[in-house]
Amino acid sequence: MINRFCIAALLLLSACESTIVVEIPDEHKSLLVVDGTFSLDDTWDIGLSKSLPLTSSFDYEDLQVQDATVIISNDLGYSETLTRTYYGRFTSPTGYLPQPGVEYYLRASADTLAPVTASSMIRTAQVEIVEVIELVEDSDGTYRVRFTITDPPGSDHYSIEVSADQGDPNDPFGGRFPIAFSSENGMLRLSIEDVGDPSGLVEDAAYVTAYFSDALFDGRTSTIVITLLGSGRNFELAVRHMSPDYFAFHRSLARHDDGGFVSFGGRPEPLHSNVEGGLGLFAGYSVTTVGFEVSDEN
Repeated sequence: MINRFCIAALLLLSACESTIVVEIPDEHKSLLVVDGTFSLDDTWDIGLSKSLPLTSSFDYEDLQVQDATVIISNDLGYSETLTRTYYGRFTSPTGYLPQPGVEYYLRASADTLAPVTASSMIRTAQVEIVEVIELVEDSDGTYRVRFTITDPPGSDHYSIEVSADQGDPNDPFGGRFPIAFSSENGMLRLSIEDVGDPSGLVEDAAYVTAYFSDALFDGRTSTIVITLLGSGRNFELAVRHMSPDYFAFHRSLARHDDGGFVSFGGRPEPLHSNVEGGLGLFAGYSVTTVGFEVSDEN
C-alpha cells in the first residue's frame, strides 16, 4: 500500500511540472504609485513612489519620488498643497484632519511622470454596546456581548476586533492584548476574501478579526452577538468601517498572497487600484472604539 501511494504521489508531482516562457517587455513606462490610506484621527501622510522594470536592480531610494506636487481638496472650499518630509512622504503643513462624509480629491504630479488623480471618502457607523453577560465557568467563553451597528446607506464593509487589558500599569506593552471570540452570526467571515461568499462560513470559528458587509442591513441597524473566549478587565470593541476602495485593495492583497503559488496552478490576483493615470491607493477608513469594563468580582 505504501509503495503504491509513493508511486501515485510521484506521478502526480511529475504531471504538475511544466515549462512557462514569460515574455518581459523591452520598454517600461514608469508610473506614479500612491500610498494614501487615511482616517479621521490622522493628518494627511501620502507616499509617492514610481514603478520600475521587473528586471531592474535598484536601491530603496530609487523608488521614491522626491520632487512632486501633491494637492488634496474637497467640494467645500478646502485645498492644500502637501509638504515633502522624507523619503517620498508628503504631509499636511497645517495638520488638517479629514472629515467624515466628505469626498476628498488627490492630484499628484512629478517631472517625467504622468500626473495622477484619485478620490475617496470616510464614512462612519454608530456602534453601541447593548448588553454584557458573564457566562458560567463551564461555558465556552467568558462574556457574551451584544452590540448594534447603525449603518449609513450605501455599500459598506466592516471588520471587528476585541482587545482587553489586565490593568497592570507596569506592563511595558500597555497591558492590551487581542481577545478571540466566537459568534453564531452568519455574516461574519474569518478572511476578508470570503466576505459575501456563502461557502466561506466556518462553523465554530474562533475570530481574532471578523469581516462582513452590510448586504443584509444596508442603511439600517443590525444586532451582533459575540462570545469572548478570553478574560480581562477593560475591554474595547473596535469596528473598522472600510471605504469601497480600501476594502477592495485589502481583499485583492489577500487573494494576491494566496495565489502566489504559481507552481501549483495558482495565479496571483492583480492589486486593486483607484489611482487614475498611475497605481496605488487613496482610500479612507474609520475605526469606532467602544469600551466596556467588568468588575473584579466577575
